[in-house]
Amino acid sequence: MIPDRCKIEAQLQFEPGTHSCGIMLQTSDYLETSYYLRLDPQNNRLVFDSWTRGSGPEHPITSTDGGYMACLDRWINLDSHIPFDLKVFVDRTIALVYAGGRIAMCTRMYDLPSGRWGFFANQGSARFKNIRVTELLDLPMETNRKYSTRALPLLSPLPETAR
Repeated sequence: MIPDRCKIEAQLQFEPGTHSCGIMLQTSDYLETSYYLRLDPQNNRLVFDSWTRGSGPEHPITSTDGGYMACLDRWINLDSHIPFDLKVFVDRTIALVYAGGRIAMCTRMYDLPSGRWGFFANQGSARFKNIRVTELLDLPMETNRKYSTRALPLLSPLPETAR
């Protein structure tokens, strides 16, 4: 499970022709629902969107076109030859993203309050390196609510190709 307050850092590099790749947040055990922070190399965009499988009023996530959440994208120049740094800060229902040291995006994750996290590549391949998950801990009120950190181990060993 993803900690309530954490920072996820990774460097990724995608192969030419890859449709999308990135980080999944608040993902259900069987991938029925998830938030996706994805790089869209074909359109030079960083997108925060969601996925739910099925139909009907019981679905927790609403969107404009089947998963893409309006106004949650940023234009960014993406090149398959250049590794790309992502930093994601999660504070319960808040996600704050820093991409490539140039782009920032902030959103809320009300509909899926908890879950797992992971990486993905869609119609292509990507390598994820320098992965670090750090739990953000509250300090006592007299320290003005600044955060301290504690490094967390990865949830499972990475295959050699992902290192």
